[in-house]
Amino acid sequence: MIKVLFQNRSDALSAWGGDTTQMMQTKAALQKMGVIVDVCLDVVSDLSGYDLVHIFNIQTSKHGLQQMLNTRSRGVPVVLSPIYWHNRHFYRNEDFIRYHASDGVRQLARIWWRLPAFFLMLNRSFGTKAERRHRRMLEAADLLLPNSITEAEVLACEFDAPWVRAKSLAVPNGILPAEAPATTALPGELAGLTEFVLEVGRIEPIKGQLKLIESLYDRPEIPIVFVGRTGCVPYFARCRELAARRGNVRFIPAVPHEQIGAFYQRAKAHVLPSLRESPGLVTLEAAVHGANCVVSIHGPIMEYFGSDAWICDPADVISVRDAVLAAWYAPRNMMLRDRILKKFTWDEAARLTLEGYHRVLSQRIT
Repeated sequence: MIKVLFQNRSDALSAWGGDTTQMMQTKAALQKMGVIVDVCLDVVSDLSGYDLVHIFNIQTSKHGLQQMLNTRSRGVPVVLSPIYWHNRHFYRNEDFIRYHASDGVRQLARIWWRLPAFFLMLNRSFGTKAERRHRRMLEAADLLLPNSITEAEVLACEFDAPWVRAKSLAVPNGILPAEAPATTALPGELAGLTEFVLEVGRIEPIKGQLKLIESLYDRPEIPIVFVGRTGCVPYFARCRELAARRGNVRFIPAVPHEQIGAFYQRAKAHVLPSLRESPGLVTLEAAVHGANCVVSIHGPIMEYFGSDAWICDPADVISVRDAVLAAWYAPRNMMLRDRILKKFTWDEAARLTLEGYHRVLSQRIT
């Protein structure tokens, strides 16, 4: 029986994200297969009794690299799920610059948004400490479990590391197949809506809520519903301001995961005009509940969605508008639902993850 320790960023359980969902759903599915899985988010952990350590997410590499080095120093095999997507295009995105977390960047953006973009891209061209930590984590891992072949290729090219291909096993993200239709009632402010355009996710520039409102600004007869907590207060304020002028837009705070299915089932289209997804768990969930899905060009599109989703450039309002309207007026496409249920479940992800564990452990024995 294999005993595994899962590790992730220090706030993975208090600030829930897609990496947390991947970690916890993989844990649950592996436990059904007889694997013993514990979770510890500390930098230095007691690894005695564990066969291997599985670390999630290189985006928070300052914490993750310390976990990686602690594991290597104790001679325990380590598997890494990078959950990575490059972000060079962020610095060409006006919304990302205007609502940047840094006060200095936002002040410069008030003068001319391309001014801070230039300096951010210049800094990026020389590499950053974070990028060097990312590479060290990739090098130190015994096996990489990217969420797609596309992600492995991004890693190989982004870090000039063709060896990534030889130590990668693609393990897709997944969903939990709904055993029955969701029965949770929708909030009162959605009463009377039989269909709407939905976006589930944190309200922040990366997720593109503002572009969605802009894209349908002249089509106020189409209801828009956002579900998610606020990730960027100034951005949220701008979204609410534009939504008030447009009308027919609802903002619903984050709801428990077991209740979100009711929103997906009522949505005619789920839209995620995101700057970074790998591939977007909410899109997989929405598709399984029957919504037509609009996805971004930034992600492993063809591997997950094939030709059964509408694709947009999240930086281009016209591109978003065309994709959303096409999805809104098209009949519901159940082909994507069938594709996901066949290939992208957490049980399938766990099966491939366990295959990876056996590969690493057999190499240690030989």
